[in-house]
Amino acid sequence: MTDALTWSPSRSRRWRECPRQFLFNDVLGAPPAQPDPPHFLRGSLIHAGMEGAIRAVAAGKHRHARTLAGFLDEANDAMRAHPAAAQLPEPTVADCHRVLADAMAGLGVPMPASIIGVEWKFVLRHNGIMINGAIDLVLRTGPASLRVLDWKSGKIPERSEAIEGHTALGIYSIAAMRAWRWASAIEVGLYSIPHDQSVNLIVTRAMQELVLDRVSRDYHAAQHARALLSPESVDEAFPTRSGDHCGSCRFRSYCPLFGGSALPVRPGVDVEKEREHIARKITLSG
Repeated sequence: MTDALTWSPSRSRRWRECPRQFLFNDVLGAPPAQPDPPHFLRGSLIHAGMEGAIRAVAAGKHRHARTLAGFLDEANDAMRAHPAAAQLPEPTVADCHRVLADAMAGLGVPMPASIIGVEWKFVLRHNGIMINGAIDLVLRTGPASLRVLDWKSGKIPERSEAIEGHTALGIYSIAAMRAWRWASAIEVGLYSIPHDQSVNLIVTRAMQELVLDRVSRDYHAAQHARALLSPESVDEAFPTRSGDHCGSCRFRSYCPLFGGSALPVRPGVDVEKEREHIARKITLSG
């Protein structure tokens, strides 16, 4: 890691999913070898459309943006300007716009006054750990209440009990609570744009403490592994873990689990040379 004191919900997720992926991405800073999978590009495009349109509404760009048609115009402009649009076929880009249109027809365009944060970046300090992140959307829902939303491009749980220990939502709620101290009630939720589905819950102190404890343990475990890193200890300190996440991992060409596999490679990436760089960095760290 470039900064040993910086952490995030995403880093906790990567560490728990696969320490070897964490090593490549967060410790060694290796360039991704595999292209972004199509579903990742679709998700990025839909996310960019939602963000761009809501920013236009929040900024009071013009009254047209507050209508559904205007909102979708803004979303389309944001999608077309995103790098992912150039990597996807035109029918897929058009389908992303249709997905967003279907979702917003049910969700409705938020009122400008209710939008208090869009892709809101924060830094949270806890017991010497600096935790950063970005919240997709923060809405004021009452005189002393707000709602934190995390947009998703896939399926989400149906029951609120399933997100009680959600790491990112717990951290987001703490950041929001400290930023908007007038809010005595904070609701957090996931919203699946393609499925026009949401799941929400009111945050409790117990949930926040649980998440902070988990993030702290992840951080210290990762720092301990980093301190032990050497050519002899790499497999023990940063073991590989196979799972559903492997299909979307962009570091498979460097992973022992995929040795000898014929994999698509990003343009401009010399896998053999990068493997040498990785080995050299591990040797120097020991």
